[in-house]
Amino acid sequence: MAKNEIGDWFQSLIWKQLQLDQSRTKPTPMVHQFVDSKAARGFVSAQPSDFLITYELGTVYLEVKASGKHSQLPLSMIRDQQIAHAALIGGCTSDLQLLKPYQFLFFSEPANTVTFWAGDEVVEAKAGKRKLKHGEGRSLTMDWAGFDEALKANGLIYLLNWS
Repeated sequence: MAKNEIGDWFQSLIWKQLQLDQSRTKPTPMVHQFVDSKAARGFVSAQPSDFLITYELGTVYLEVKASGKHSQLPLSMIRDQQIAHAALIGGCTSDLQLLKPYQFLFFSEPANTVTFWAGDEVVEAKAGKRKLKHGEGRSLTMDWAGFDEALKANGLIYLLNWS
């Protein structure tokens, strides 16, 4: 797939999954898709993330990224506004230690993997304090088959509680 096609495809897949999760999760979560400010070509100010999900365990901002050529999340794909929001939101405290209030979800077509990253890990990496590596720090990596199976069995909202 072309560069923009894979990102659009993955974001659309995640949106459809979140809508499905809304219909099958009790209590019913609230799911909101923010307007894509890049696609709106300046008519809409920068949004905090792609999705806002509120459910029984809390609220999560989810930024979705995909690449047809990178096996790791390239920091160049993350805009400064996303880092600012991740830093602000990621600094919020929660009664639930496992809840990560800002998360990045990255699909790598060449590696055929999906990785969840805690927002604060990505903020530190963007600031040059650490490198993002699958399996290190606060991340969860699954191959595509495992991700697809988890979506079918439990839904994406369930996966937001990875630890």
